[in-house]
Amino acid sequence: MEIKTAAGKVLFKDDGVKTIKELVEAALAKGANLTGAALGGADLQGLRRPAGHATLAGADLTRANLSMAELPGADLKGAKLTFANLFGGNFAGANFSDANLMGANLIKANAAGANFDRAELQGADLASCNLSGANLQQARK
Repeated sequence: MEIKTAAGKVLFKDDGVKTIKELVEAALAKGANLTGAALGGADLQGLRRPAGHATLAGADLTRANLSMAELPGADLKGAKLTFANLFGGNFAGANFSDANLMGANLIKANAAGANFDRAELQGADLASCNLSGANLQQARK
């Protein structure tokens, strides 16, 4: 299986995995840079980031299922998360600056200390989302 950009550039390959979730976890475990990854609609429910930094800046995660994901401190700068499901996920300290979260579900997510500077939040559901210490400066609602 491969993770590619929208232009078709291969970012990571692993033939020993069976699901897209396993592929993304393997990529993150090996420190792969997934900037610009095309992961729209991917089922990443419960995704776990190993120790280290998750780089998904500019990734297309439109309508992806990231519910219950563990991605504290992840770099999601400029990511497309429109209508993505982030329900109950741990995104504490994550960088969502310039990201598009229009219509995203962040119900019960932990986004404490996350950076939402200039992020698009129109229509996003933030009910019971922990935003303590989060930077919402210039976020568009």
